[in-house]
Amino acid sequence: MGSKRQNLKAFLYRSAPLCLVGVMMALMLTPIQPEEKTRLMSALWNFLHFPASFVLFYTCLHLKWLHGKTWSRETSSAVFVQGLHTVLELVQPLLHRSASWSDWFLGLGGVLAAYLVYKAFRVDAKVKRKGHLLGAFGLLVLALLPSLMQGFDRIKVRESFPLLGTFENRMELRRWNLYGFKGALSHEHAAHGRRSVRLVETRDFSYSGWFLEEMNADWSPYDTLVCSIFWTGKRPRKGDVRVDDLPESTYVQQGHVDFVLEPGPNRLVVPLDRLFQTDSGRKIDGSKIWKFGISMLEKQDGSVLFVDGIRLE
Repeated sequence: MGSKRQNLKAFLYRSAPLCLVGVMMALMLTPIQPEEKTRLMSALWNFLHFPASFVLFYTCLHLKWLHGKTWSRETSSAVFVQGLHTVLELVQPLLHRSASWSDWFLGLGGVLAAYLVYKAFRVDAKVKRKGHLLGAFGLLVLALLPSLMQGFDRIKVRESFPLLGTFENRMELRRWNLYGFKGALSHEHAAHGRRSVRLVETRDFSYSGWFLEEMNADWSPYDTLVCSIFWTGKRPRKGDVRVDDLPESTYVQQGHVDFVLEPGPNRLVVPLDRLFQTDSGRKIDGSKIWKFGISMLEKQDGSVLFVDGIRLE
């Protein structure tokens, strides 16, 4: 009876690490995403590659069949985990999941951090131990940096509201999703502050527009949307302002207001009570604005316009 228990314990001890590796591989390959699809949640979701690789490294240390005589146990574990991560990243597009170099480097950071921690407790010199631990901590901070930046930017967005866009720095420009436009900060035609955004129309999209998404903002206390646009064209240009109170919506569920840009400077003023009316008859909930954007109709590749001072009044 005792020998059977010992055999069972030995089997569980040998198989548990392999099972954990299998479970983590399945999680990496399963097409799951966070429910809250925001930049901050996406950054935190990507960060999970770091702790996952960290745990996998320590798990692989217990896989005896993995370790040979050529490399040390920690080196073979590190190479195996990062090799596994590389294969998973290559396979993920086939399973309708996105693969990116950032995920790969986050996984590498987790492996290197685990390696340093493992080595730290196997050296006698305190200086070397502190150096290994500080290196691991530094890798953790680097891995968390995108999430920290997104969190800081979210705070700045709330502090500057109802100012939606002044384009004074690149972090602010990155909040906007550009479709059919290539954007860059400019000192020309700035209506608020020292800079504006210069938008050059491109051919890489069927329509052209700039959008703020994942806002989750309360527009109900305000009456109008104001935006300064300098149109460099020689003829008037039609455009459309769009607002959504749902993360996913169809055209008739969105609020739309058309406008016309004249050559030169334009001050766009849109009444919100008009913008909140939809073609379906449903009224937009102004207290839960999720997405806002401005599109230009009738694509004109290579055309240039300057945008600044987007705000609510």
